[in-house]
Amino acid sequence: MVNQIKFHTLNNKCIKCRKCSLSSTRKNVVFGRGNPNSKLFVIGEGPGQQEDEQGVAFVGRAGKMLDSAFLSVGIDTNKDCYISNIVKCRPPGNRKPHRNEVSECIPWLDKQIALIKPKVVVLAGSTAVESYLQVTEPISKIRGCLLYTSSSPRDRTRSRMPSSA
Repeated sequence: MVNQIKFHTLNNKCIKCRKCSLSSTRKNVVFGRGNPNSKLFVIGEGPGQQEDEQGVAFVGRAGKMLDSAFLSVGIDTNKDCYISNIVKCRPPGNRKPHRNEVSECIPWLDKQIALIKPKVVVLAGSTAVESYLQVTEPISKIRGCLLYTSSSPRDRTRSRMPSSA
């Protein structure tokens, strides 16, 4: 069970963050959405326009697609998982976040993961894969790999899933 006081404290600190230039153009910090007590954590790139306006993760077109895909296999994204992003503020023009923006923001994500302690982390898209795993390989080369973590949220090892999986 997630310590709600620590989780809300983290959210409140994140909302006040001004570590990178994204804070000067945002309308809202988008901390995440869903059930922080779930065992499934989904990570996207960053907020889009609708997310920035509403302050809620994955409520735009991509969020609707994600909700639909998960619901088709019986997963309610508000009850059965927690969803957040690599960066918590919308990059101008929905551009890909710059490295310095990722490096300033990813500690928030690490702290979310440390509090939630998910069993499974799903990386939604190439920016999430590259930023979270700190790799330069294209997502097509990594697809089909299972990643195992140690006690540290950023210490990962990789193994190839069998092609029949």
